[in-house]
Amino acid sequence: MDRGSFSAAARSLYVSQSALSQSVTGLEKELGAELMHRSRSGISLTYFGHRVYDDAKVLLSGFRDCEAGWRRMLDERGGIGGQVRIRCNPGAEAYLSETIVPELRTAYPGVELLISASPEMRQGIQSFVKSGCKLGIGVCVSEQWDALRKGAGEAGLVCEPFGVEMAQVLLSARNALAQGESLSREQLGQLDLIWYTFAPPPRFQPLFRGVAAKVPNKESMVRMVAESEWAGVFTPSTIRRELSEFKGRVRLLPVGFRDDAFLSVMRYLIHAPDEALSRPEQCTLALLRHYPYVI
Repeated sequence: MDRGSFSAAARSLYVSQSALSQSVTGLEKELGAELMHRSRSGISLTYFGHRVYDDAKVLLSGFRDCEAGWRRMLDERGGIGGQVRIRCNPGAEAYLSETIVPELRTAYPGVELLISASPEMRQGIQSFVKSGCKLGIGVCVSEQWDALRKGAGEAGLVCEPFGVEMAQVLLSARNALAQGESLSREQLGQLDLIWYTFAPPPRFQPLFRGVAAKVPNKESMVRMVAESEWAGVFTPSTIRRELSEFKGRVRLLPVGFRDDAFLSVMRYLIHAPDEALSRPEQCTLALLRHYPYVI
């Protein structure tokens, strides 16, 4: 509209006049309203055309601002380097290694991520502080969340939720119970539970017929489930890799009843106040915060 005619506008955009006219006509058909009055003396905007024109200028200006920001971020990332130490509990270690680490290498190739796992992180926030880490990620059941956040605040740290999952039951695809969409309380009572590393939480045990075995790692546990009538309890993200390896041989099913034993599992970020973090730590935290992880 600033050029006064289709021919002048087409020259400024380096397109043919007919291509520009067809684009405008197509937009009018899509919106179902005429945008321009066309006459031998020139063109002028309709009332609706003025609205579209004004809004489009705002959108274009906003896009240019965003584009400039994207370019600044890409220019900046080459200059950001150093080591970032993340302390986490075992439930978060595999998740970080499979998801955030590759993302960080792509976004900030100069940043090296050092992950150290500790089962003490949830029990005592002070152990996190003493470790010298300023950035961490952990997993807790939802009923522990308030106490965890309070403990972090007392230690001068920030604790924020990162994602939520529900525990599910892993069964061999050959198991007759695996053919349904969920498991009832009665069906769980027909299964024996196997576990790895630690003893099964007392909250799970009463729902199952018994505890069958303890195995050294997740891979062994998923393999044993695939080959037997036993069951395991997991959140989907903790066995993402194993589910891929045993595709078609195991199924992960939710329970179809409400029970305090199957509490939601929360992921949390724990860190020093943003201003106390180094630039690489701030970039890593920003990546964690924006990584889509809520189930």
